[in-house]
Amino acid sequence: VVIVMATDGRHGETPVDLAQSESLVDRRRAETEASANVLGATNVYWLGYHDSGMTGWPQNEHPEAFMRADVDQAAGRLADILAEVDADVLTCYDWHGGYGHPDHIQVHRVGHRAAQILAERGRSVRVLESTMNRSRLAEMIRASGESEFDPDAPADDGNPFGTLEDDITMAVDVSR
Repeated sequence: VVIVMATDGRHGETPVDLAQSESLVDRRRAETEASANVLGATNVYWLGYHDSGMTGWPQNEHPEAFMRADVDQAAGRLADILAEVDADVLTCYDWHGGYGHPDHIQVHRVGHRAAQILAERGRSVRVLESTMNRSRLAEMIRASGESEFDPDAPADDGNPFGTLEDDITMAVDVSR
């Protein structure tokens, strides 16, 4: 198992315990490396793009923002990594990144294009899409009494969160 990170996460939520000399990028990188170690991943690869932020943010316009990356170029880089590690399976986001995050949507595009590039090279990789079970999420929210969040309401890209349970074709229990 290897992990490929498309962006540096520089526009995510800043933790309250971030040291004055530590950047959010530093923290995200350290957390990712530590998580990979705990999970037993053999390596973490960084594509090096900037976090695009959420839809409509000024960061969307940065020339290094992942959402602006050339899909073929980014997919070529990912395909090279997949070939190097002899990957059998690639996991990426669903068609709208779970909740419409522009970088997650780009991960979907780049992941599927990387699989096509590998196929053109005579190799194959199975692509699995990660999503959120919207039906289950709505059920948990109702049970909790939460009323401010509606997973059926439009998310960042105007679509509801995740995927309806009836449309999900496979589930993997990762609780352990």
